[in-house]
Amino acid sequence: METLLKQLEKLPDFGLETTLFCMEYTGIYCQPIINFFYPIGANLWLQSAVHIKRSLGLTRGKTDKADARLIAKYCIRHQRDQRLFKLADSVLATVRQLAQQRERLMEMAKAFTDLSQDYQAMGLLAEFKLHQQTSEVALVGLQKQLKLVEAQIERHIKASPELKSNMDLLLSIPGVGRQTALFMLIFTSNFTAPAARPLFGR
Repeated sequence: METLLKQLEKLPDFGLETTLFCMEYTGIYCQPIINFFYPIGANLWLQSAVHIKRSLGLTRGKTDKADARLIAKYCIRHQRDQRLFKLADSVLATVRQLAQQRERLMEMAKAFTDLSQDYQAMGLLAEFKLHQQTSEVALVGLQKQLKLVEAQIERHIKASPELKSNMDLLLSIPGVGRQTALFMLIFTSNFTAPAARPLFGR
């Protein structure tokens, strides 16, 4: 990261306050860049890879340089819609990580149950029985872990007055369930995420 910054500093009129760093959001793989550039005041814009590719249409070729050009093109075209990265508070960051773990556990559990249903639907009773015998313990373990993760999420939310207040407000809205409310808290950084604003131009 230091080498990259030194190269950027050689560019004419370079300044952190007038530079927008746009990158694909890749979960933990973004963390080293965030850890280096965020503390020194860089403007970071993290966008999903799917959103970037859909906005630019069909493209050919898949290399690091080609991807970098695509991201740069997206950044230039859509900079008025940028949302600068803001470091979440520690409690919300923990809740986000737990929610992601919950999704992973649910996907694994779903894979087991879906296969059971497929065997039954196709009348493959011997295969269904074997699948049940070899996956039952794992499925019970996943379901138990799911409950533990969900309990941790609830405990962290209740321990934070700001999170609990907004969670209660969201749940008071007809049709909004707990998981939808949780997603909204995470997606909006507990409604503290800044509105999209242009960094350059009008």
